[in-house]
Amino acid sequence: MNDLDTMLRDALTADAERAPGLPDEWIGATTATIVPIEPRRRGRPAMIAVASVAAAALAIGGLALVARPDAPVVPAATTPPAPPAWQPSGEEFPLVDLGPATESANGPVVEALTRAVRVDGHPVQTLTTSLTYTAGATAELQYCTWEGGSGGCRPEWNPVTWSFSITSSVDNRVADFDLLTIEGVPADVAFVGYADGDTQLWQRPIARFAAFPDVPGSDEIVTAWDADGALIGTYDSTSTQAIGANAVQPPRADIAQGEFDALNDLTWSSMGDCLAAQGGTVGGGAVVAFPQGVDQLTVWDECVLAVKATVAQAVAELEPRFYDPRTERPQNPATPFSVGD
Repeated sequence: MNDLDTMLRDALTADAERAPGLPDEWIGATTATIVPIEPRRRGRPAMIAVASVAAAALAIGGLALVARPDAPVVPAATTPPAPPAWQPSGEEFPLVDLGPATESANGPVVEALTRAVRVDGHPVQTLTTSLTYTAGATAELQYCTWEGGSGGCRPEWNPVTWSFSITSSVDNRVADFDLLTIEGVPADVAFVGYADGDTQLWQRPIARFAAFPDVPGSDEIVTAWDADGALIGTYDSTSTQAIGANAVQPPRADIAQGEFDALNDLTWSSMGDCLAAQGGTVGGGAVVAFPQGVDQLTVWDECVLAVKATVAQAVAELEPRFYDPRTERPQNPATPFSVGD
């Protein structure tokens, strides 16, 4: 053994003998904080380095005794859970968004203005915004809901922004219950509620559309809220009918069935041509697809204006008699409308 080994052994032995004795059972702190030890700088005498090593050994040994294995674990700080999101009272009757529709019963439409929605127990609900001819001075926009080949439309001149309707699902033998459908709810509506007697349901509308199992009678109340639960509007059948009663239908052209059909064909073919000229691809179901990045709504609005002008000119060339459908009856023996329409 060389002199350096002898010096190191003697220094460690002396330090150990000077260390204070510890009791058999430790009573004191159960946690310890380890402070990093600065690295030694080179060039100091060997004896100073040895003393530093001995002191470090004692410090580490003491820490090993202080930190008891059964010390309690202090949990890390956690973020309090967010409060539950607001939702209406009652039971949810959910809709399922199936994406753009694949067919239109009212002529060419752009994908962005269509939706297919699934309702449990029913055929797919098809929503479309289309342009068609209904015997006016020109073509008009219609907001339609279809189910299994039957449906209804709200014309653009109708002042009722929420269109209520009851499906004929049972009579048409496509479902075991009819639906009360609500079309055209405001864009900021996050929840729609339906109450009729003991029935209290709610759902999140899709494409401004909602649908609930219809309870027989006309006592339903439909309520709309935003995402925070603020009331947007409440509608019932009485108030809706009152608004509809004040609707002013535009004058109707007293034309024959053949002329009516020709004008409707002109509307649909002109719309298809216009959308195709803007880069659209008309599918078999009359739903027009566009390349990614195309502003479909702008294209649609431009084509609506162009087609309305074309149809208005064609109607004017017929020089038809116009009548008020609320107070008058058609005189043309080949009218496309029954006397009661």
